Amino acid sequence: MARIRGRQALLAALLASVSLFAVGCGMLQSKKEDNSLLIAGTKQFSYYSNKFEEIFTEQHKNTMIMIQPGDATPSILALRNGAIDLAITSRDLNENEDDKETKSYLIAKDALHIVVHPSNPVNDLTTSQLKSIFTGAANNWKELGGSDLPITLISRDIASDVYGGLVDLAMDGEDIVSGAVTKNSGKEVIAAVAVDKQAIGFVATRDVDKQVKTLKINGVEAERRTIYSGRYPLARSIYFVVKAEPSALTRKFVDYFLSKEGQALLEREGAKPLH
Repeated sequence: MARIRGRQALLAALLASVSLFAVGCGMLQSKKEDNSLLIAGTKQFSYYSNKFEEIFTEQHKNTMIMIQPGDATPSILALRNGAIDLAITSRDLNENEDDKETKSYLIAKDALHIVVHPSNPVNDLTTSQLKSIFTGAANNWKELGGSDLPITLISRDIASDVYGGLVDLAMDGEDIVSGAVTKNSGKEVIAAVAVDKQAIGFVATRDVDKQVKTLKINGVEAERRTIYSGRYPLARSIYFVVKAEPSALTRKFVDYFLSKEGQALLEREGAKPLH
């Protein structure tokens, strides 16, 4: 356990600041136990990261997995420096990262869905309109082709993966305006929107419910084909990034979630599998 704690400490430093990647490099010489995996999971996929751990350890009883939330670039840097075994990111490798040292695998996709009350006449929003709503610039449905009613914003808590996803995909990094009603789960968002004709909220694919209406974004519905083609603008890709020659356990982890069984389990959890 002491050897693993050393790698965890280095990982935390790497994820906090790229400039610290050289700190503690002596720890990289430590050899960890063969039955453990150290993973950096992007904050956009905290839900899936936890499910990856849960599902894989159910199948491999003696395996220990530790996941540190972070961002893509420092996570990939941590991987390249040997601090972790695998990075979970929302993007493929960029041109500066795509070399013989690392490989990325698309595991699945999912999407964020914008939801309103079924009686709301608005059916479609542009990404710019979406940003104006959640930054507070637009505060009446009349501005968006709807009824002359104030908009009620229903948000997720700032630590949730869907909050981070909306900020990244539709808000240009800006936070949601203060004053939005915050809910602790997608199910709570659905329940709130279902009883409020003025409400708008957002949920991940796993929480979409017929109690509410989902909106098109830029004229595109969130369907498997539009999510995989990239036409739906609030789609997210789940990538595993590993060393070019990963450990046997890391390879087994990747192969499992690419397998028919692993893909079926991801679909059960709300992802859009590769096949």
